[in-house]
Amino acid sequence: MTGALLVAAASPAVAGEGDETFLFGAPLAPGKLAAACFERRYDDAHLKAHPRQNVTAVTVLATRDEWQDAPVIVDLSLSFRKVSEPVRLSGGCTAVDGKVDRLACAIECDGGSFTLERDANGRLFFVPGHDLHVCGEEGEAAPGARLGADDDRFRLEPVPAKGCAGITPGDDMRFKLTRSPPAP
Repeated sequence: MTGALLVAAASPAVAGEGDETFLFGAPLAPGKLAAACFERRYDDAHLKAHPRQNVTAVTVLATRDEWQDAPVIVDLSLSFRKVSEPVRLSGGCTAVDGKVDRLACAIECDGGSFTLERDANGRLFFVPGHDLHVCGEEGEAAPGARLGADDDRFRLEPVPAKGCAGITPGDDMRFKLTRSPPAP
């Protein structure tokens, strides 16, 4: 396998109003297309100072299609040192204990879990679970595509959803995001 993995079908839980506010900044109107993207890329200086960090970039794209009762899908892309292609996974998230400052997320195909958290300043963090792994029809990812000892918490910044369309495994959603990207 080349290290890239697309999980085409996700079956996440439907997000509630608090989940939507967490991901998109506000509750969504029924039938509204929504997308929000968050990313962090590490430069060579940072990676040199943190040799036990194997992740070089993290992108999280949350989308909700406009059809009735569409679930929120969360697509994740992780880039690793010495691996040419990013690993891509899909899943869904639900609020933890009904709070809107933390979402528990599960990767499709029993690929493990991660959380998305907001701190008191509203910054978003991606926290991979110890059970996070790559799964799919083609087997495991390239040998270097695994979390390092310092890959435990990543602060993400909002970026335009249109630029993140490439990580969604659905051609229909990719087209919608690149043609007329929705506002978060």
